[in-house]
Amino acid sequence: MYKLVFSLLLLFIITANAKSEVNFATVDSVSYQLYMEGNWDKLLQIGTEALQKNIDFKNLRKRMGYAFFCKGDYYASHNQYYKAYQFDKADADSKIYLYYCGLYLGDEVLTRYYSDKLTVDEQLRLNAPSAHQLLSAVDVEYNRKYNSDISTLRSNPIYYRVGVKTQINNRLSLYQSVSLFQQSLSQTSQLLDTIVEFNRKVKTDISIGTKQFEYYSLLGIVLSENLKLNVGYHYLNTNLNLSRKYALDSLENPALYMQAVAMTDSTIQTHSNMFFAKLSTNVNRFTFGLSGSYLNSNNVAYSQFGLHAGVKFEGKANVYYNNSIYKLSGNSNNRFVVSQSLGGQISKPLWIEANVTVGNLYNFNDFDGLYVYNSVDPTVFKTGVSLYYNYNPHLTFVGNLGFDIKEFESESAIKTNYNQQSLSGGIIWKF
Repeated sequence: MYKLVFSLLLLFIITANAKSEVNFATVDSVSYQLYMEGNWDKLLQIGTEALQKNIDFKNLRKRMGYAFFCKGDYYASHNQYYKAYQFDKADADSKIYLYYCGLYLGDEVLTRYYSDKLTVDEQLRLNAPSAHQLLSAVDVEYNRKYNSDISTLRSNPIYYRVGVKTQINNRLSLYQSVSLFQQSLSQTSQLLDTIVEFNRKVKTDISIGTKQFEYYSLLGIVLSENLKLNVGYHYLNTNLNLSRKYALDSLENPALYMQAVAMTDSTIQTHSNMFFAKLSTNVNRFTFGLSGSYLNSNNVAYSQFGLHAGVKFEGKANVYYNNSIYKLSGNSNNRFVVSQSLGGQISKPLWIEANVTVGNLYNFNDFDGLYVYNSVDPTVFKTGVSLYYNYNPHLTFVGNLGFDIKEFESESAIKTNYNQQSLSGGIIWKF
């Protein structure tokens, strides 16, 4: 009964008009009492009203930040502790809870930015991640696609990838990845073979074995608590083994037939280099970014510019939405690609994300330049669903089901679409 009467009396004092005796001492006393009682809703109400009357000081921001933290609103808690930190950048509590806010939000940039500002004893006490880690994370990925509609002309492509992350310090990180893509292509055509007597038309079966080795690196630079720069490089080494087999109208000259086959086997190797950069920032629940890349492939240049925006919604489901729009230019062609993703938390260890990308993706790259879509048949639509299962703080399992629409161009320049399904899995291990 005493607490109820006291709280009502304090509320009456604070909500009185501006001519009443609402001052620093009153707000400090009332907010401290409510903080000690754990009356978070009333504390936030009185704190908000005090701020509206231009009564603002470090301890009020810290108390409001702790109230939001206890209510599980880590974005709002971060905003309050950030204000307290501006009052006193030596305040240990503000830095510790800013670190915790980044940790609970899953924001590694924010976490490491404030971890860097903690003393060694504070880092040890909070079990903060080491600033220097030669091997901070390892991930592996396997993907297999299925071309059921065009299986006689395109084999099911396979993709393998292994990545490692090095934490140089709390402001710098380096991620490196190697991958291998494999697929076989075949096509039947009617060609005029000038080697054969009388210039007969012959049936030609063309078989192409594709192997593409890739190396990727990304340097992450934390510029401030909400500003990050990524700079990347992606190298692609593509080997095409071509083999043509002729079916002659007759076998009048078998030696000539064998000679023709021998002359048409060949290997083509191409090297592609891509440079990437992205600047991103966080403003409360919103993220914004600007990216650009330059790809030189077989002496043909392609450029890509992207605008990115996202939002994380309130609620225990931690629902988020991201949208990106890209402009691609190259080979006398300009086009746009739009990509969207929607995700959230199903349960404590399980997250889900759905994505869709629309546009001609030939030589398009995403995930900070990690994936480059340069297959012989351009993808014109892709969508999928990913599941992330956090087995423990160090181990995460990833699975994805995907569906693509690809464009096939015949020898006669007739374009048709075919469907492609994909299944991939991966493991992320953080040390």
